Amino acid sequence: MSVFSEPNRYAQRRIIADPARETTEEQLQAISPVHRTADVGCPVCIIQGEDDATDQALAFADGLRDRGWTAGDQFRLEIIDGEGHVIQDKAHFWALITDMLETYLSEEM
Repeated sequence: MSVFSEPNRYAQRRIIADPARETTEEQLQAISPVHRTADVGCPVCIIQGEDDATDQALAFADGLRDRGWTAGDQFRLEIIDGEGHVIQDKAHFWALITDMLETYLSEEM
């Protein structure tokens, strides 16, 4: 079963600003980053908890690889041990983001 076939109402409110509005699986797929890797034009850091029940971050990374992108070069994939969908170790999370920004922004300067 696709994560799009049974949408999370909280996520819908955040994504489309109307949790009461019915959406189709096709509409949700159309706005999902997983299906929009062709729109990515800059380095990206993908962070997912090891225990996250969704595989969307991994699917997004696969989409970038399908475009010929290389992990560690054009994108970074970080799987955080012992974390779920919501990363609890904020210090680790922000350290990853900071490192990514320092790496790619310094290359542009």
